[in-house]
Amino acid sequence: MKPIQLKIKQMKKDKLDFELEDDTGSIRISLWGEGTRHLEGISVGDVIRVNNLKTNRFRDTVSLNSTDLTRTTKVQSAAVQNVVLTIIGIIKSDRISTELEGEINNQVKMFVVATPLLAERFGLSLEDDFEPKLLERIPFPAEAEIQGNEIRKLKAAA
Repeated sequence: MKPIQLKIKQMKKDKLDFELEDDTGSIRISLWGEGTRHLEGISVGDVIRVNNLKTNRFRDTVSLNSTDLTRTTKVQSAAVQNVVLTIIGIIKSDRISTELEGEINNQVKMFVVATPLLAERFGLSLEDDFEPKLLERIPFPAEAEIQGNEIRKLKAAA
């Protein structure tokens, strides 16, 4: 059986929706208020345990909601993997981090990478029109070390 993995879908100030999935399917979980802080330090791909939830059924869809007793615990961090990916799009970028789309084994996934690392690998400056200049260079095949959805190391594919 595949371990349950975390996929964060959207974030609001006092509500956090995410999806847990394993080889049997997936379910949406909503954490409210203080419960949103339980996911600090947890990344996409981490294996987690969530206790004390209540079920919710809306339009034939079952989901889970947090209670005052809900606790989320990281069981295992996402594995570090060396992969070949193709950077195919930019979701958003600032001077600290860039969210991008990458393709691995014909699957498109969202990744986060430190913007200075990305700029260095593309030979770009963060000072002027970084994002438009980056878009001119994609698709970009690369070798990467990833953990969950974070690109930790990056170099042009040979």
